[in-house]
Amino acid sequence: MSDQMIDATTSSAQIVQQAAKKYLGISNAPGCCIAVYDEKSFGTKGYVYPKGLSGVAGSSPAPFSVTTDTVFEIGSVTKVFTSTLLAVAVKAGGPSLDDTIGPYLNLFSANVVGTPVLDAIQLVQFATHTSGMPEQPGTA
Repeated sequence: MSDQMIDATTSSAQIVQQAAKKYLGISNAPGCCIAVYDEKSFGTKGYVYPKGLSGVAGSSPAPFSVTTDTVFEIGSVTKVFTSTLLAVAVKAGGPSLDDTIGPYLNLFSANVVGTPVLDAIQLVQFATHTSGMPEQPGTA
């Protein structure tokens, strides 16, 4: 929205709606849901604006209109947070990037988790996405 002038009479809700329309116009996303929690502009409950579909035509399950209750996959944004937390822990004297994941899998559990292959993967391989793990659970 920063590349456009916003009229002084444009409401906060209209700004969010314009942003959603612009995003869907330039992305490959079939839909989105934008939540803004700004007490000054929207009150204590904030503002949620759903727009578009949950998937592309012909996909399975069949797409439906996005609502305020639609659940989206978080996607790759968590990779940034996880790698950042790992970097902070390493800098603070915690694990080494060369550590294998095996000891951490069973750190707080009496039930043994893992396999020899999984246990041998290094933390740096998870952080750089070179571990060889599948993108989605249940895929190979």
